[in-house]
Amino acid sequence: MIWYIIEVLNAVSEFVIICIYFNKLMKSNYVNTWLKTLVFLIAAIITAAISILSVKPISLLIITFLLLITLSLLFYDEKLSLKLFYSFIYVAIILIADPILVGFSYLLRGVSYNDLFQHGTGRIIGMIISKIMYFWMAFAMVKILTKKVRELPFKYWVSIFLTPIISIVLLYGMTIPVLEHEGSSIIFIYIISMIGIVYINISTFNFFEGYSKQLKLAFLENVAEREAENYRALKLSYHEMKALKHDFKNELDTLNKLISDRKYENAEAHISELSNFIEKSAAVCYTGNEAVDSLINIKIKTAEQYKIRIITKMEIRTSLNANSVELCRIFANALDNATEACCNLKDTNKFICISIKEIDENMLIEISNSSEEVDTSDLVSTKPNNGLHGYGIQSIYSSAARIGGALSFQYYDRIFKMKLLVKNTIYSETFV
Repeated sequence: MIWYIIEVLNAVSEFVIICIYFNKLMKSNYVNTWLKTLVFLIAAIITAAISILSVKPISLLIITFLLLITLSLLFYDEKLSLKLFYSFIYVAIILIADPILVGFSYLLRGVSYNDLFQHGTGRIIGMIISKIMYFWMAFAMVKILTKKVRELPFKYWVSIFLTPIISIVLLYGMTIPVLEHEGSSIIFIYIISMIGIVYINISTFNFFEGYSKQLKLAFLENVAEREAENYRALKLSYHEMKALKHDFKNELDTLNKLISDRKYENAEAHISELSNFIEKSAAVCYTGNEAVDSLINIKIKTAEQYKIRIITKMEIRTSLNANSVELCRIFANALDNATEACCNLKDTNKFICISIKEIDENMLIEISNSSEEVDTSDLVSTKPNNGLHGYGIQSIYSSAARIGGALSFQYYDRIFKMKLLVKNTIYSETFV
């Protein structure tokens, strides 16, 4: 009876690891916590019962895989392909860990292979070591899979799949001779080979972590270059706006003089010239925030080079007072994405609309643009180097959070829209 309890506890501990593994990789459904706990417990009891009945390992593995898929379908929000992938990865962890456990049994001296699968101290030691290995390997995989693995090129995906599969084949290929020649010198070779295979897997995973860091570095270099360009033009752009404001006052004085002298035709011609001048002017957007104004105007110039129609709607009584650095990051990334989306369209009717509306003590910022269909639940670029675009979206989310803004994305009828509601007060924070 005591061994039945031990087997159940062993299975429960494994499904606790599975629950943590899934929770780290996928967003949970809004399901009652007690219900979720109960279903995971039932899955553990099923696994324990199968183990007690001494079912063949391959059958136990298949049942475990089916239980993983079932749990992911019931309690997590994610694409089916990713649920299958995450379940496969956990099964691969089991297949890699068990041969390594055999190597540990020989290292421990006195714990034979059979002891690991029969009632006794060896079995308990095997349970403990296997669960430690499951947890460690699952934690390592979570680190890899959450570091923008969805944006890896296809050739790296192949490595992710093949590395554990080849490792499994090699480990099991080496385990069979060891079991047939127990106690011989082949054990030493097996242990060295086992350590080597584990090292290869860890090195492969470290490579992907390094790849993620390279993406971040490339993004930061891209941001630094872009912001250097923006701020180089900052002074010149704002001076143009001030000059226009001064010239506009003079032009109004001229118009008043023409009208007072009843030279209506000359006044009409002057108004027409003035309208053309304003339309061509760089200062097409004015929020009262120098940095934001200059950046938006620079981005507008860039968009106009691609024959994109620009619409601005400003309903601001005071000025845009939220943190300038974060606002610039948001506008820069959002307008870059909008320009890119318009350029990818085959239609001639391409537009970007920038709307900023003051509502009480808040500012509602909306940037909408013509676009192909977009899945707003998974905003990942289709560019070959899509990692940078993914970090751009992340940058918008991060900046919005730092200034306490409510951010959302919408797509309807070939129009993509970003909406940000932010408190129109100076938001100070120490940035790292």
